[in-house]
Amino acid sequence: MLKPTPSSPTAPLRRLDALLAATLAALAAAAYIRTLYPGVLPNDGAEFQALAHLLGTAHTTGYAVYLLLAKLVTFLPLGDVAYRVNLFSALMGSATVGLVYLSGVLAARSRWAAAVAALALGLSATFWSQAVIAEVYTPASAILAAVIVLLLAWYRARRDHALFWAGLLGGLSLGVHGSVALAAPAAGLLVLLARPSRRSLLCAAGGVLLGAALMSAAAIAIDLKPAPYSIFEAAYRPAISAWDRTPADIATPWQRFVFNITAVQWRPAMFADPARVMPAKAGQFAATLPKDYAWPVLALMLLGAVYLFIRDGRLGLFALAALLVHNLYTFNYNIGDNYVFYIPGYVYLALLSAAGAAALFELAGRLARKRPRLSLALSTALGLALLAAVFQPFVPSRMQMLKTGQAVFAFTGIPTPAETRAWYANIRATAAALEPNAIVYAGWGDVYAYTYAAWIDLGRSDLRFIEPTPYSKKGGMAASMLEHIRANLGVRPQYFAWRIDRVVSAGIRLRPRQVGPTQFYQAEK
Repeated sequence: MLKPTPSSPTAPLRRLDALLAATLAALAAAAYIRTLYPGVLPNDGAEFQALAHLLGTAHTTGYAVYLLLAKLVTFLPLGDVAYRVNLFSALMGSATVGLVYLSGVLAARSRWAAAVAALALGLSATFWSQAVIAEVYTPASAILAAVIVLLLAWYRARRDHALFWAGLLGGLSLGVHGSVALAAPAAGLLVLLARPSRRSLLCAAGGVLLGAALMSAAAIAIDLKPAPYSIFEAAYRPAISAWDRTPADIATPWQRFVFNITAVQWRPAMFADPARVMPAKAGQFAATLPKDYAWPVLALMLLGAVYLFIRDGRLGLFALAALLVHNLYTFNYNIGDNYVFYIPGYVYLALLSAAGAAALFELAGRLARKRPRLSLALSTALGLALLAAVFQPFVPSRMQMLKTGQAVFAFTGIPTPAETRAWYANIRATAAALEPNAIVYAGWGDVYAYTYAAWIDLGRSDLRFIEPTPYSKKGGMAASMLEHIRANLGVRPQYFAWRIDRVVSAGIRLRPRQVGPTQFYQAEK
């Protein structure tokens, strides 16, 4: 166990720490890969699976860096493209576990404590649920954990290159998930309170600017050649009037980048009604925590907050400030599935739980200060007890998942792998039966699954799939979407997944039409 000592210019981590981090990451990877979803997913998952392979701009905020990293994994000779993009989440989830261990060692100076914190995060249902599907939250948590490791490495040893790399990853993180950037105020506060040199500040600023520039360049490069599968063609351009804009406002790659990075589509859901939304979302968070963590771990988080302030007030302030800013945003983002935004916040909670465990180890050390053998025995017994507290509540469910090879979490709304296979088989058969140059208007849950089936599985680049009513403050179908439908009448076959009253009231006939296994409604004059 590392003793709590003041910061020094010596290496804050040892080779043993790297080995233990890699071991924990490998264990997590084995569990996540064993329970990985095998194929195409609904909703955002299908979008990321399709666009990681095809390379096109995704929904707000674009996720360019995520897509480029996931693209690298699609070259692996394992399974199909959908499986490989799911695998990317598993790899990033396991990397997060290893990095959280390293951050725990740096913050709490205890290997046992860091292992407890890392395993508690890796076992949590919310985290595991996102580590087995194509999503951005485990990549985001991995980048955040890496930023914290680099930040703490600088804090402990004052190596400015660590601060540069932390800034670089922070800038790039805007292309993975914007929640990582919420760490910036707390990170800046820690750096300033540590009395940095001018060189340190320049390294940090230079890293952030370079990272943000690279992220912007990646987003624009992906969008230089607008494709039918880009979110702008699959939703934003046809529905552009929903956000009081015209096609001229998103005519260039830079304009589209600004539209996406500033979250024009989802801005109305942010801080719209704090008095009503914030208490409700905070209550949901409070109800979720005991489902993700055993009560002893939650107690460690509280103890850790106190311990950090006593041992190192600057680190305590950093952890709590980061958690406060993150949750202030999360609790005011009024969307149905914002539980996934808890995951970056869980990285901060891991620091607190590591600190709480370290406090107990320090107490055990004091009880046997002059008796090394007793100290080792107490530390080992305490470490095993804490690991048992982390594992015990989740052993039956996690062992069942590992036994069956299926990680099914009902709260995600994603069907079982067997159900998703049947659903996708229907999607694929429908796409295969579509006539040439058809346009299909489908719900968000299906639109990118159709894109994946047509463009990746079937090589049908003539087909186009559009979400007819994307989220907006106005709701319903945008006037520009109706104009788009009218413009394609008699030009391209148009099919709707359901009968839309706005289309019918505009004088467009929707005739039931069977296409493969699916009944659509075909638009006619």
